[in-house]
Amino acid sequence: DGSKYCQNYLEQKPTPELMPSNSQMLKVAKQIFSATGLSVSESEIETSISDWGSSAYASLKVGGQNSPIEWSVNWGTNGEIGSVSGHSVKAVDRGAFATISAKAAVSRISDWRYSGQLAQSIWAKYQPVGGGRVIAYDGMAVEPESSTDPAVESSDEPTPAPSPSEITVTINKADEAQVMIWDKQGGAWIVPGYILIGNEGWITPVFSLEDGIVELPEPVEISPMVK
Repeated sequence: DGSKYCQNYLEQKPTPELMPSNSQMLKVAKQIFSATGLSVSESEIETSISDWGSSAYASLKVGGQNSPIEWSVNWGTNGEIGSVSGHSVKAVDRGAFATISAKAAVSRISDWRYSGQLAQSIWAKYQPVGGGRVIAYDGMAVEPESSTDPAVESSDEPTPAPSPSEITVTINKADEAQVMIWDKQGGAWIVPGYILIGNEGWITPVFSLEDGIVELPEPVEISPMVK
């Protein structure tokens, strides 16, 4: 209407009837992945379908395991392909190297340079079923529980700024996993690692190679945010 900002917005409505079926997604994804260098069967492709969009993805297998190097196809609300992503890469065997124990790897939680990226199929195994909480060190999180408590009344009083507090996390389980890390030059490595699981639901993937095998980036000191 000539004004600087929109005053009214059309309501966005889902159109699930336009979404491709699961079998259609698998067929299209297999064709696209194969054409771009990833040879997979339909049974190796994972799909996600919702009223607002759908996606399919598959991993490059390294050593017979799904790696975080993945291809994906995403469909928009109109049922058309909105994006496709993949890689032009091949895995090169660098040999066998010594690793540390899961107990020794716990100390690596405090240094971001040891964190590793997991394949989506691995993350999916740790998603909560029927509630619960999963938090990941690298920022990925799932919190199905509602953050709104109807019993708490709202107040006009200003909320005091939270102050830092120390918490203790106990690591009570470690699962072996393949992770991807980056070296000082930005090169990617697929290496063995552990998924460290804490008593509060923390999930932290770290690599388990001995120090010195991969040249890590320079450490960066992160200061607390101060207003």
